[in-house]
Amino acid sequence: LYRLTGHLGTRLPREYNYEHYREMKVALATQSRRSEYSRTIDLFHIELQCEAAVIAYDGYPEGLAYYLSKRQYFLERQGIKITPEKGDYLIDGGACTGDTAVVFSNSVGEQGKIFACDPMPLHVDILQYNVRFNNWQNVKVVPAGLSSITLPAEGKSSSMRSVDPAFRISSENPECNLISIDDLVEYKMKGKVDFIKLDIEGSEQKSLEGARRTLTTKGPKLAISLYHNLNDIFEIPILINKLNPAYMQFLGHYTDILSETVLYCKIPSR
Repeated sequence: LYRLTGHLGTRLPREYNYEHYREMKVALATQSRRSEYSRTIDLFHIELQCEAAVIAYDGYPEGLAYYLSKRQYFLERQGIKITPEKGDYLIDGGACTGDTAVVFSNSVGEQGKIFACDPMPLHVDILQYNVRFNNWQNVKVVPAGLSSITLPAEGKSSSMRSVDPAFRISSENPECNLISIDDLVEYKMKGKVDFIKLDIEGSEQKSLEGARRTLTTKGPKLAISLYHNLNDIFEIPILINKLNPAYMQFLGHYTDILSETVLYCKIPSR
């Protein structure tokens, strides 16, 4: 309703708390220091307590503060729970520099596994640096964008040699490795998947088309961004219902603007 009618038509939920995010962002920025990753890029090193564990992250305080304070991709509302849990095998589609992987890694624990997917070479480098620095045994970096097909790139564009959370894969010239969720699950995850998060700048529908077998036969929990394309808020729920009508669907919204709307899906018996 907020997406459709704006601030004059719908009040944001009570749990929406911008002040908490601002306080956490200031706290992380205050305790962070310049990362040793590289002197050519302004990354920061952050160490903090998260769910009874100390985690370290080299990246940007803003993104980490956002996911820790807003708990985006973790739906717990009126007895409904759609979250990464201990032992889950999770696809982190659109991992960027690792701000979501940090949170997910701690949530799934030692018995779980995170498959952090991103097409940008510099994002992948920073992700791998974070994995090595923290000795994360449960994070596997997948240097590819999620799409409807699996396709290795013939060459890399110089435009991809930067940090760009808003990078979009071009269907005409993808410039990067592509992998379908069905192939990722079958060949890299040994057939096991419990949770799929997609925040991939408009490629969500293509990725779901490449997950037909996975959604039909395995029915993992889903957290899918719905705001990159105007019609996604209608078309993606319809597509998921066609792929597997057993899914229950719920919406979450995390900003006072039109971005960060998430579709959560779960099969009741799982």
